[in-house]
Amino acid sequence: MSPILDGVRVLEAGGRAAAVCGLLFAQLGADVVVVPTPPARREPGDPAEAGALSANKRVLGVDTSAEERAGALARLLESADLAVFDMPPSMLESLGLAPAWLASQYPRLVVAAITPFGLEGPKRDYRGGDLISFHASGIARLLVGHVEDPEAEPPVRAAGEQAAFIAGLTAACAAMHALYHRRRGGAPELIDVSWQEALALMAPRELAMPAFGGQPAPREGRVRGGSAVIPVLPTRDGYVAVSPREPHQWRNWLKVLGEPEWGAEPRFATRALRTSNYEDLFEHMASWTRERTSNEIFEACQAAHVPCFPFGTPALMLDEPQLQHRRFFTPLLGGDGPAVVVPRPPFGLPPDDYAAEARAAGAGSDWLPREEPPGISPGPRQAPPLPLSGIRVVDFSWVIAGPTCTRYLALMGAEVIKVESPQRPDTGRASELHDVLGQSKLGLSLDLKAPGALDAVRRLLRDTDVVVENFATGVMDRLGLGYDSLRALNPDIILLSASGLGRTGPGAEWVAYGNLLSAYSGFATLNGFPGREPRTGLAWADPLCGLLMAFGVVAALHNRDRGGGGRHIDFSMLEGLLWTMPGPLIRAQLGVPEAAPAGNDHAFLSPHGVYRCRGEDSWLAVAVEDERQWQALCGLVPSLAGMWRLSEAERRMARAEIDARIAAWARDQEAIAVMETLQAAGVPASASLTTNDLFGDSHLWDRGFYKPVPSRDGAPHFLPGLPWRWGNGALIEPRQAPGLGEHNFYVLRNLGGLSEEDYQALVAAGAFGKAG
Repeated sequence: MSPILDGVRVLEAGGRAAAVCGLLFAQLGADVVVVPTPPARREPGDPAEAGALSANKRVLGVDTSAEERAGALARLLESADLAVFDMPPSMLESLGLAPAWLASQYPRLVVAAITPFGLEGPKRDYRGGDLISFHASGIARLLVGHVEDPEAEPPVRAAGEQAAFIAGLTAACAAMHALYHRRRGGAPELIDVSWQEALALMAPRELAMPAFGGQPAPREGRVRGGSAVIPVLPTRDGYVAVSPREPHQWRNWLKVLGEPEWGAEPRFATRALRTSNYEDLFEHMASWTRERTSNEIFEACQAAHVPCFPFGTPALMLDEPQLQHRRFFTPLLGGDGPAVVVPRPPFGLPPDDYAAEARAAGAGSDWLPREEPPGISPGPRQAPPLPLSGIRVVDFSWVIAGPTCTRYLALMGAEVIKVESPQRPDTGRASELHDVLGQSKLGLSLDLKAPGALDAVRRLLRDTDVVVENFATGVMDRLGLGYDSLRALNPDIILLSASGLGRTGPGAEWVAYGNLLSAYSGFATLNGFPGREPRTGLAWADPLCGLLMAFGVVAALHNRDRGGGGRHIDFSMLEGLLWTMPGPLIRAQLGVPEAAPAGNDHAFLSPHGVYRCRGEDSWLAVAVEDERQWQALCGLVPSLAGMWRLSEAERRMARAEIDARIAAWARDQEAIAVMETLQAAGVPASASLTTNDLFGDSHLWDRGFYKPVPSRDGAPHFLPGLPWRWGNGALIEPRQAPGLGEHNFYVLRNLGGLSEEDYQALVAAGAFGKAG
């Protein structure tokens, strides 16, 4: 067997987001050649992460003349399947790499351009970067959840330059769809990824709220210890996050606590009552947890099937037995420094599906000419209009991660059938989440325990390409729908099983939610401001893993169509999070002390922070990366005028004074107006936007970020679309999310071929609940 993307040729140039995109392709066997270009902007990252991001790639030599490099680049473009760039539009044009021009010159090439605010639109030339992207996308206001004092805790970015990982994964997901479309005979597409838009879609529910007249919740409102849904409880040696949100989990949690008398009080009987009485509830629970270690509580909870994890660190993950069992870490070979291990992709595939080993980047050279690359072969004469047209997906997943994955598949043309229980429908239906994640899907409501229901599902699965599920480990097997059973129905079927830690190993049975895994992995521990209690915050892991899962599904389809057969993708959300954290993982192996939360500060860039502006909870992010930007800022902030000669090192030394002067100036400024002034002068800046600000942003509307989605009352709602712009965006027309069981008859009779008699037998058996 060969790696799953063997034969695919990728050219990579630019910054960190392009490196993330290229890494995912390289780890699955693609031949990735990095073409050095002038830095698009200062990307001060640690060398350890840089080494991990360049693994399994080749780097084109730089010890040649500009003319020789240009010739080598042209030859590479002739043979490449995908070219991915991460740099501002103006730099792409100055280097002769304008994406539209490349698409016209290389008619078989998929081009993915990752830029701060997109290739087109009023803000296309705005400066970006990690800090700016977090605040321009609205995610900075949501990352750590509610705060007790908004003045003391400004909106904040995530640790670890995560914006580049989200933008890079978004580009990889879109590019994989484009390559699959090319394989099936479609024309190569131009992929336009905006850092701002990619990051904004990490909060789909909040983005959708303005379309329904909703208002973003104020940041203020946090009480000690999190919430009744996810209490964050102190222990003898740290903190644990526990989430007994379901009635049976609450009952089990009380058993873990020793059946305390207060557990029988009526004021704690329901989740709503526990929320309204949370301060007292917290004290009751914390009095028990303070006497025990985090690990004792974690083990007791998981034994009782109560979702619970301690707040961990990346260093602790290196010895995690579950990750060792799944061989998640692999040695990075061939580097100049000490031996370290790096993360593999979180797909749980056989070793042969990955590149043979993680190897430090080697010298690159031109590819040999070829008439038709084996990675991308001619498709049928009648190419499908969208990459996944004609692909059927049966989706048993619910909440966020799985539905996010299948939303992307649906919008890219797949026929996605969302299967729900009539007794326990997707919890996303209780909010705007379903309006976004359910788009363009068919709704099947079916009690799988009813007589005849599983037989009806099996009929449907005979002609299904992909199954997505996130049941507890073992449920699919008990239903007779495990991978071996599915293969008996359809040998080429692809099963994606999404779980917290994977389907095999000592942690396979652990009960997990994405927020809890953010705590366990160390991601949540690194975020926020120093000296604060840790928080689980935004459901970051779920949309992140949705992108990775969609990439994995389409990569498996691409491989299947080359004769590779079906696959069982055993996806681990913990591994998905850790895949985006190579820097902390490698630093831990090198003995570097664990970093403390740093808020919006940067290790050596100054100024790099968030400043209070005029108006309620209004903030401005500024991130100066070079001398020219610093001098431009000094020309706009009168109190900085005498400091314009300061070097980068001198600015670091004077960080406190510089911040104080900017803060005093910003207090009288209107955040959006001053953002525009600073950007016009070439200074990376952004107001810390709310979802309402985004909904009113002419730049996003000009780019078609919000799409009209028909509603049942006939008036369209404008909801967020894809986190990338597709070449022929007119083909992507989202349909309204289905009502519960809306398409029962159509799915089972028309698609599954069920007879009228058998269908009515299901109705009589109550298989559809009230939807029948």
